[in-house]
Amino acid sequence: MPIKLSLRKTIGGFIPANEISETAMADLPMGKDIKALCTVERSRPQNNWFHLVLHELFKNQDTWPTEKLFKRKIKEALGLGDWHEVKGKMYFEPASVAFHKMEQPEFNQFIDRFEKLVCERIIPHFSPKDTRAMFQLLDANTGVIVDNGIEYERKQSLTKQPY
Repeated sequence: MPIKLSLRKTIGGFIPANEISETAMADLPMGKDIKALCTVERSRPQNNWFHLVLHELFKNQDTWPTEKLFKRKIKEALGLGDWHEVKGKMYFEPASVAFHKMEQPEFNQFIDRFEKLVCERIIPHFSPKDTRAMFQLLDANTGVIVDNGIEYERKQSLTKQPY
C-alpha cells in the first residue's frame, strides 16, 4: 500500500516535513530503493491571496450579481474550464483550482494570467506595476491592506484606494 509523505528538500537530501511524514518514513525499509512521485505542494498563502483578491474585485463591480457567477466568468476569461454543447447551445464548465485539482506550477501560471486579466480588463487605469504593488499589499492571512503603514480593513474597496 502506498505511503503518502510530505518532504522538504534540503542540501543533505529530503527530510520529513511534519510528524506524520516522519512516522511514515520510519516505517519504510532501510537500504531499499523507494519509488516516488514528487509534486510541489500548493502555496496556501497564494491560494488565500487569490480568493481574497477575487472577493475584493467582486465587491467593487456591478456587472455580475453573485460572487459565484463572477468567479465563473473570471475562469472563463482565463480559459480555465471546458465548453460543452447541449441541445445546440454552448455552456462553459469552469475547472477547479482546488489543491487536489491543480499543482503549484500550473497554479502559478494561472495566477500570472489572472494578474494580467486584472491589469488589462478589470482595473485598466492601473499600470501592471501599480496593480502588482497593490496586490502585494494584501496579506492573504489577515485580509488587511497596508498602505504607508496605514491598515485598511478587508471590507474597504481595493479599486477606491489612493494608489
